[in-house]
Amino acid sequence: MNTLRVRAKSNSYNVIVGRGSWRALGTLDRAQYTTVFVLTEKGLWEKWGGAFERATRWKDLRTIIVPSGETSKSMRSAERVAGSLLAQGADRRSLLIAFGGGVIGDLGGFVASTYMRGIDYVQVPTTVVAQVDSAIGGKTAVNVGAMKNLVGTFAPPRLVLADPSVLA
Repeated sequence: MNTLRVRAKSNSYNVIVGRGSWRALGTLDRAQYTTVFVLTEKGLWEKWGGAFERATRWKDLRTIIVPSGETSKSMRSAERVAGSLLAQGADRRSLLIAFGGGVIGDLGGFVASTYMRGIDYVQVPTTVVAQVDSAIGGKTAVNVGAMKNLVGTFAPPRLVLADPSVLA
C-alpha cells in the first residue's frame, strides 16, 4: 500500500492506495464517533459491503442507500440523506463514509460538510475517476437542475481509502 499526505488549509489527511487499504480505517479512533454511517448504492453495497465490514472490523455501521446515477447528486437527495442521518440519531460526533463513485463522493462530502455545520467523513472511492480525482481535494457539490456542481463546498475528508480490488 502507498500513503500520500494531502495538506489542505483546513485539514491534512492521508490518501491510502492499494489492496487492503480499507483496513486503514482503523487509523481513526472509532471511540471518538457516536455513530458511523455508510452512504452508498444498493448493488455496490451488496457486492462489496461485507468485504468492507470485514476489512475495517468496525461494528454497527449504518447504511444509507441512494439510487445509482447522476440523479442522486441533487439537493433533494442531500435533504433525504440529511433527514436519514437525523432520523437515525446522527450528531456532530458522527462519521459519514462515502462508499462509491463520484456521485456518492460528491453527495456524501456535501452532506457531511453541511450536516450540523459539518461532520467528519471518509472517502472510499470505487471507480477509476473517483480514485484518481474526485475523492481527493475536498471538492463537494450537488447539481441543481441542469447545472452540474452548482451548490457545493470545499471540505477535506478525514481519510481516503482507495482499494483497486473494487475495479475488477
